[in-house]
Amino acid sequence: MTLKQGVDVMAFEKYAKEQLDSAFRNVPGAEAKIAKADRGKDKGIYLLIYFYDSKAIRDHYYPEEKATEYSKAALEMTCHIEKAIRELYEFVEEEPETSEYTDYVFIE
Repeated sequence: MTLKQGVDVMAFEKYAKEQLDSAFRNVPGAEAKIAKADRGKDKGIYLLIYFYDSKAIRDHYYPEEKATEYSKAALEMTCHIEKAIRELYEFVEEEPETSEYTDYVFIE
């Protein structure tokens, strides 16, 4: 994620810890965290990472890869996180919509 010009980094990180984290506490089986690259070539870059308790939970919210419509569960989740996601875009540039993404799962 790219912070908007003039954004107070401390305010953004406070939002990440207090607003985004707490919004996802209302989403069963899922959480979102903002991570910051601390070392290496991407030092200072932020990422928004979603975690699901299992592949089954992820599939409950997003049953199809590259789906063109949201599932009922994903739409229900949105009501819990919509305000926090809107606030996110007060801090960061909106990225162009893309169908490119990668899901990682823990090896079990």
